[in-house]
Amino acid sequence: MADKPGSDRSGAARHGVASHIAGATAEKKAPWAVIGIAAVVVAGIVFFLFNDPNKAERNFGKAIESPEGRSNSSSRGQRGGFKLPDSTAVKMGAESSVRIPPNYISQNRGVGVTGTVHFTALPIASGEGALPFRVRARKVGIASNGGSFVVTAYPEDKEVFVKAIDNALTIHPNSDDKETIELAAGPGMAIDATGKTRVLTQPESDGAFSWVDGNYTANAMPLGETIPLVLQRWYNTNAQTGDKSLDSRPVTASMTLESSKQALEMINAATNTHIEFRGDTLTLVDGLGKPAAPAAKKKGK
Repeated sequence: MADKPGSDRSGAARHGVASHIAGATAEKKAPWAVIGIAAVVVAGIVFFLFNDPNKAERNFGKAIESPEGRSNSSSRGQRGGFKLPDSTAVKMGAESSVRIPPNYISQNRGVGVTGTVHFTALPIASGEGALPFRVRARKVGIASNGGSFVVTAYPEDKEVFVKAIDNALTIHPNSDDKETIELAAGPGMAIDATGKTRVLTQPESDGAFSWVDGNYTANAMPLGETIPLVLQRWYNTNAQTGDKSLDSRPVTASMTLESSKQALEMINAATNTHIEFRGDTLTLVDGLGKPAAPAAKKKGK
């Protein structure tokens, strides 16, 4: 029997048809909503890529790691120097390396550093103003518009040390972040792996940078660290302690890099040790040792 126009069954049917039509309409609209969201996301990515405040830092980091670059290095007991193509003077400490990227000046005016290096950068103008000289030490970025500065970042160092000698530097504590800090001439700055910074004490500054003036300054450095980091690295002198209990004795001294003999004498005096040769190995043992006996007088004199 046919439903009457006003019956409940007829109304339910019409409701079902309406729901089906509404669902079909929603299905047709849904893809356009997804496309609209995707367009917004793409637009955001494009905007970021073209307006990334760290774009120059990121590109420079890639250039430093390029296999087309080249490296100049120094070995144990060596200090060396050279000039970059823009006449920036480079002075390397012992066991240090400078990584020079391809297309130096034209695209990448700067270098990567491991170890400790002193730079004297010349100011260079470009069409957009000054062309900074960049240095990358781990994830720390340093930029100079001309002047003298030092960077120390040995593999065993927990922090990167930077010192501006005559002109201010711009520091990126973390090259992945847009934050920059102006570093004025002074004792210097330490930057850890997270980008946290602190001002160096004068003894810390002397320890990190005094090599530039031909000295090595140790401030309460344990003897166990002094042997590999000072005697071996800076003087190419192999040594050991005769007793591990001596390793904790502190060394506080300022030693010229020109004389390993003087350095050993100062280390001995600071740690109350003296030198013995065990086989071919220079060994530091407890006590200052006995003073040399005076020469015997000849009879009749």
